[in-house]
Amino acid sequence: MFFLKQVLPISTEDVFHRLLRATTAFYLVFPTLFFAYGWLKWPFNFITVLLIMFFLVYTTKDIYITVKYLWENQREYIYTRKTIGWVIATTLTIITWLSFSGIGGIGYQNDDYRAKNALFNDLINQSFPLTATFSGVTTKIVYYYNYYLPSVAMGKIFGWKIANFSIFLWSLVGIMLAFAWFLTISQVSLRKKTYKLFPLALIFCLAGGLDFIGAYIFKDLSFSWSRHIEFWVEYYQYSSNTTLVYWAPQHAIPAWLLTGMVVTSIYKTQNLKYIAMSIAASILWSPFAIIGIFPYLIVLLFSYILSSQKRFFIFNSVSNTFNIIALWTGGLYLLYIESNSFSFPITVMWKVIENKRHFVATLLKFWFVEFGLLTFFVATYLLIHFFVYMSKNKKDSVSLWQNWLEALNKNFNIGSRQFGVFILSLAILIALPFFKMGIFNDLVMRGSISALFVFWAIISKIILDTNIRPYSQLRLDIGYFFILVTLIIGFLTGYSEIVRSVENYKFGPPSSASVSSLGNEDRLELVNQRAGKDNTFFYRYIGK
Repeated sequence: MFFLKQVLPISTEDVFHRLLRATTAFYLVFPTLFFAYGWLKWPFNFITVLLIMFFLVYTTKDIYITVKYLWENQREYIYTRKTIGWVIATTLTIITWLSFSGIGGIGYQNDDYRAKNALFNDLINQSFPLTATFSGVTTKIVYYYNYYLPSVAMGKIFGWKIANFSIFLWSLVGIMLAFAWFLTISQVSLRKKTYKLFPLALIFCLAGGLDFIGAYIFKDLSFSWSRHIEFWVEYYQYSSNTTLVYWAPQHAIPAWLLTGMVVTSIYKTQNLKYIAMSIAASILWSPFAIIGIFPYLIVLLFSYILSSQKRFFIFNSVSNTFNIIALWTGGLYLLYIESNSFSFPITVMWKVIENKRHFVATLLKFWFVEFGLLTFFVATYLLIHFFVYMSKNKKDSVSLWQNWLEALNKNFNIGSRQFGVFILSLAILIALPFFKMGIFNDLVMRGSISALFVFWAIISKIILDTNIRPYSQLRLDIGYFFILVTLIIGFLTGYSEIVRSVENYKFGPPSSASVSSLGNEDRLELVNQRAGKDNTFFYRYIGK
């Protein structure tokens, strides 16, 4: 059968990327089965389940073939004692970090878990589609459920505690995949240097902006190691990676996974057969993840469509088949999301800000704290070594831009496409604060996840893969020192989240009886954002 035909790539790196893509696509698409069963009428549920099963069988076959290839051909390289040791150390670091997150009741659960647990508990105990009663009026809940649904299925069979344990394991799988994509986006070389996995994991877990400066210098808050400080700006925030996992894993995981799939396809020509389905499925993981990945997706599509050599990787028989399935799945999801009442603000900041001068001043501080100072040190570092490179390797026959790219490649192993993606990420981070969506501006908080993921990955590349710093001598390049210190100060934001979890640590979920229903949740302004409308196209013709 054509959909089981496989053409193995040549290099081990390509095989690994193929395995990562197939596994990621399976992870993102799998929850669609539960939504189709629970929310769609016959025959829409039957058709959707059939199409999704077709896709999942294909990805499973791809996973099996690539794992078999790696085992048979690269066993000696992959399973050396040194490699295994660093992989284990890295994995334990990420598991330890996650074990303080509150996911599944393991660790302290931050304030957002009141609404999260209410939603999770209602999904387990109610029939689908989910409803809630507000002031005596019952309304459908229209929300992005995919993060929860596999664990909800476990909860319906085995109960609340197993559901919570399941969602912890489900999150762990997603975050390990995200770390693999972080490594791939960074392009940090592990050849004979697998020890780099450990510092890369630390950056992945702890990377964040200089919110200590924002909160304790610009905002003059009272100091506490365990304080949540990222709302020092009253308009928006850029969350550290720890904050994302401890407060909003349902947004972080799909955004990270989609970013990996799209950005690495910009770096190097890949078969895009899994992209469309992964994006379609992610509409019900996190719509903000789709918004955040959109600029990268535009670059990707243009670069492939405009190239006759790359066009095949979008429009081949397998991709066309999956793209049709993605249109069906994504269309159903969009019609479902359209059933939301949209009782939250969607505007540009300029229209809702009264004191424009204060807004501009705050915005400049925000840019400076979250990424500006670190970007300045990185740019200065790159420019200084570019001029040094030019003084030794001046080539009048090529343009300044070509010399710049050559210097980046020689000094830092950074290619032109990786540098271009870095610039695009900075542009996104500059632009996002001008917009508002949601009561607490979820667009900026969650739409920035992709750009920050790329930003921290490429900073990791500069830190871990530079050819400038003389490792054989006990001295640090002064520019490198400033970058490293700024990065470590940024770790303190995530460290505060971990400290609060340590101080209030709990193991095990709250009892199901103690978890309120969505209709009784005291933060009704948040729950109201999830309220749906009955008289919509989806619920009239497609939904149960």
